[in-house]
Amino acid sequence: MDSTQTNPFDSHIANPRINGFSYPPDARQIAVGVYIAFSSAVVFTLCINVVDQGAARVYLVAVFTALLLSMLGNGFALSCSNPVDPHVSAVWKSGVEGKLDEPPTDDRVSKFCWVCKAHVETDSLHCRYCDKCIPRLDHHCFYVNNCIGRRNYGLYISSLISIFLYSSAQAAASVVSFVAAAQKPSKVGAFNLSLPAFQSIVLIPGILSFAFSIFIADLLRLHILLYFKGMTTLEYSHYLDERTGSKTMSIGQVLFPKKRKAKAIVPDTADVEQEGI
Repeated sequence: MDSTQTNPFDSHIANPRINGFSYPPDARQIAVGVYIAFSSAVVFTLCINVVDQGAARVYLVAVFTALLLSMLGNGFALSCSNPVDPHVSAVWKSGVEGKLDEPPTDDRVSKFCWVCKAHVETDSLHCRYCDKCIPRLDHHCFYVNNCIGRRNYGLYISSLISIFLYSSAQAAASVVSFVAAAQKPSKVGAFNLSLPAFQSIVLIPGILSFAFSIFIADLLRLHILLYFKGMTTLEYSHYLDERTGSKTMSIGQVLFPKKRKAKAIVPDTADVEQEGI
């Protein structure tokens, strides 16, 4: 194909997101931050204070601190990660756009992305939310506002595990403190709240955490299934769509982005549409 031929992406000016902290934030990303802040405040200021034994209280503080730091550390690392195709990042650094008729410099490279203006790896797909090509794109996670691909998939799984452990512990702490508060005098906790007020406050994050832990557990189940199938979330979604006409896979799929298309030009062949996000 003549590299000077007009194509649908010639007028597109790429404005790629670097990572999950790139502006603008997503509403779901903000909601997760609010949930973590609120649930953590309830645990450390109310739930743990219901425990009378000093040793048990110290133990609970240590456990929840470890779970919280693990969740925040994994989530921060995942948000900071940039899973972009290395050949695209090379174009960013050099400032020199690739051309279709230039021979690829890597055996793994066989496609040319008109948006990124670079030869990309065979399994790379272009995410329109992040506006860049991602090797083995799994999906775009709105909760960290970042793409999940080959280069940060391990971080994604460790983040899911840490969030599941924290949410499960938070739900359990809410239930225990809700019941324990009934054995206390009329005023409960460090703020001397009335029993109904105390139980209402600890119950809200407890319900949210229980629902969140079920949601995360279902995502982990899905990714275990995909691991044994050797598929990405995107590939499995397309597979189910073709087989059943439905992309419903799990609770998690409800909040996953809809399928979109990104074009890449494969040298020595006709135009091929590569389905991405």
